[in-house]
Amino acid sequence: MEKYGLKNINELRELLGYKDIRTVRSWCKENGLPIMTIGKKEYLNESMLDITLIKVFKNSMIQFGIKEDNADEMLKAILADDKSKLAGIMSTGNDYTSNFNLKQINGGESELNGLISKYKNKVA
Repeated sequence: MEKYGLKNINELRELLGYKDIRTVRSWCKENGLPIMTIGKKEYLNESMLDITLIKVFKNSMIQFGIKEDNADEMLKAILADDKSKLAGIMSTGNDYTSNFNLKQINGGESELNGLISKYKNKVA
């Protein structure tokens, strides 16, 4: 189904780390991602999935304390694999984040780095 731009829902289950497909369906519903049933299998539109993942990632960055404008610029750099631009944004010290402490969130900076890695691998 790849030639039609469809991804099996189990690929998203693996990416999200869920064991139960019902949880994936709930995640899709919460994030406005429609699921198509073709025969006995469930699929997602690949382009819509990519956009949804980017939105979720951006919201996660903002939740972690990164300013919205900087989150947009960082996402552009990540998606373009422009490490120098990303480093430039991050080298501004705490100017790219709000006063929010990343370590206050369960997982903190390492969770953010994990998300960046997942999405970079997804886009690659």
